[in-house]
Amino acid sequence: MKLTAHINALEDKPRSKCRLWELVVNMPKANGKYPRRVRRFHGTYREAQHALAEFKAECERKSEPSRMTFAEYAHDWHDGRVESGALAENTISTESTRIKAACRHIGALEVAKITPSDITDMYSALKWSPKSIEGMHKTLSTLFGDAMRSNVIDSKPTTDAKRPSIPQAVRIVPSPESVDAMVASLDLSDAAQLAVALCACCGLRREEAVALEWSDFADGAVTVQRAANPDGTDKSTKSGKPRTVPVPASLMDRLPITSGQVAPMRPDSLTRWWTRHRSAYGMDGVRLHDLRHAYLTRLAMAGVHPRVMMELAGHTSIDVCMSIYTHVDDSARRDAVSRAFGA
Repeated sequence: MKLTAHINALEDKPRSKCRLWELVVNMPKANGKYPRRVRRFHGTYREAQHALAEFKAECERKSEPSRMTFAEYAHDWHDGRVESGALAENTISTESTRIKAACRHIGALEVAKITPSDITDMYSALKWSPKSIEGMHKTLSTLFGDAMRSNVIDSKPTTDAKRPSIPQAVRIVPSPESVDAMVASLDLSDAAQLAVALCACCGLRREEAVALEWSDFADGAVTVQRAANPDGTDKSTKSGKPRTVPVPASLMDRLPITSGQVAPMRPDSLTRWWTRHRSAYGMDGVRLHDLRHAYLTRLAMAGVHPRVMMELAGHTSIDVCMSIYTHVDDSARRDAVSRAFGA
């Protein structure tokens, strides 16, 4: 769309002597008004004319989003997400890093003309780990999905883009007996050991366990209503809402309930503690998050409905719980059928 534009002198001098200008571009009518885009420029009048032409071309692209470059669209998109206040600080930082990296490779391309091959070539050129590429892919898929919903593009170029496969992580899920033995040997007067016990017995995420306060415990249950940022400050839970999780009586009776924070430490400090000490509890190779998986697997083997598991875990989708159900061992499946239909 062709726009009109002009230059205003900001100094009371002849044009040949003036060095401060106002570049003005008149945008299309919107909401009954004719908005303007204004930019200041320092230089000669001839230089101001060239700057105005570039400014006008930039505004014309933005008045037709499909003509915007990827860099222009991506920065506007990211800025809008930041201004919405819906993103956590670490998400903002990670997303910003990915956008900058993508702009170095496809930033000059028109967003509506980017192809799956462009995305595939970028993934190859990045030379990132498969897991990092997958993170980039998720960010770009969200960006192009929003662009498609806004009719800026017709289809998502990420859909058919090829990316390296992520090697399947080996997850070690400890048995209920080994988890119970570990919890029984933990010193609950120690913040790290107490947090580990809550991860194992209540399926808490590490950032939830270290953000608990003793006032969250009542009537044999704990209400998980906040989590911890990497720097230890509070944030909302991953689902954005609180949930109440029953605490097994064997653990509840041992809790040294007082006041204040339960385990005043940062999430990464808890992970480091666990990595250093897990062997002493017979948990070689078990990640801290695997204790949460063991908790959910235990519920599945006990026949707990996936919907209930979802609520206890604080998941926003039932898919994760269903995937755990499909991985319980054969004996558990046979036991479930026997209970349903009789021996």
